[in-house]
Amino acid sequence: MFENLLSTLDHLSENCHLCFTHIVPFLGPSIISPGRPGPDSVYKDHTKITYELKWQRNQAAIDRQALADGTFPLITNTEQECAEVLRTYKQQPRLEKRFSTTKSVLEIAPVFLEKSSRIEAITFLYFVALMVISLMERAIRKQMAEESIESLAILPQKMKTVHPTWNNLRYLFRNVHLSQIFIKERLVKQTLKGLHETHIEVLRLLGVPASEYLDLASEFAT
Repeated sequence: MFENLLSTLDHLSENCHLCFTHIVPFLGPSIISPGRPGPDSVYKDHTKITYELKWQRNQAAIDRQALADGTFPLITNTEQECAEVLRTYKQQPRLEKRFSTTKSVLEIAPVFLEKSSRIEAITFLYFVALMVISLMERAIRKQMAEESIESLAILPQKMKTVHPTWNNLRYLFRNVHLSQIFIKERLVKQTLKGLHETHIEVLRLLGVPASEYLDLASEFAT
C-alpha cells in the first residue's frame, strides 16, 4: 500500500524525490500467560513498526523546468509572425463571449429535431441572429468612438454604460410599442408610444433614421 502511495506522490511531484523509511524499534518481551511471572511463564517479544516520509529536491528537474519560465508557447498552422499570432489568440475571450450571448440573450436551448435539414436551418437562424447582434454592437460602439461619446445612459435607472450591448438596447426599447385601432378589420388609427430623445439618439448612432419610427406615429388608414 505504501509503495503505491509513494509511486503516486512521486509522479505528482517531479521536483522532489520521495521515500518511505521503516523504523522498527524493539520494545522487549512481555508476558502472555495468565498469573504472576514464574519459571513456566510464557513471554513474547513485541515490536512496533512506524513509517517516516523523507524528501529531497530533484534539482535536475527544477533546472529543466526553469528553462521554460516566462514562456507562453503557441502553436499555429499559419504563416503569421509570433506577435500577430499572440494578438489573434487574445481575441479568444471575445469569441467565447459570443457563445455566451447565444445561451443568454438568444436563449438557445436543446431542440428536438430529427431531420438534418431542420437542424441546419435552425442553426443558421441562430447564426444570423448572432451576426445581427454583433454588427449592431459594433456599429454603435464605433460611432460613439468617432464622436467621442464616452457613455450612454441606457441602463436601468438611467445608469451609464461605456460598451452598449444588445441586451442593453433591448431593455431600452422594451416600452416602445405601436398601438393600432381597427374597426371592422379596417385600420383607422395607429400611435407610437414610448419613444423619447434617448431612443432617437441611439437610433442615430446605429444609423437607423428616426423617421422609420416617427412616421408610424401619424400614419393611419383613410
